[in-house]
Amino acid sequence: MRIMFKKTGWYLFITLFSCSEYNNTNIQNKLLSEKVYLLYRGTNTKEGYISKEFNLHNPKPSHVGILIKKQEKWVVYHVLNSDTKSALIKSKIDDFLNLKKEKIKHISVLTPIKQEYSFKFR
Repeated sequence: MRIMFKKTGWYLFITLFSCSEYNNTNIQNKLLSEKVYLLYRGTNTKEGYISKEFNLHNPKPSHVGILIKKQEKWVVYHVLNSDTKSALIKSKIDDFLNLKKEKIKHISVLTPIKQEYSFKFR
């Protein structure tokens, strides 16, 4: 008897862009439209400093979003603290990665990879 398990893992695809040389076209040109990505940004804001303390492995990211291509445009879904409406926000990639407004110092993109594991049972 043979059973096959499929597992989705994450690996680092693009990391630590130099924010002084960054523009959204650089990221968008490297992305594949059929994939979903995790998009991290690190900031030097008060909120960013607080959230970084909860990171187990990498202290740089302070905010994360899910990046997908929808109708030929890249969209980021992320959560922000909000008392008046839903905390789930849909943003354009340009808004999520607005260097001046968000005071971004670090950007990382993770992409899923498909891994298959095969086990034999007697």
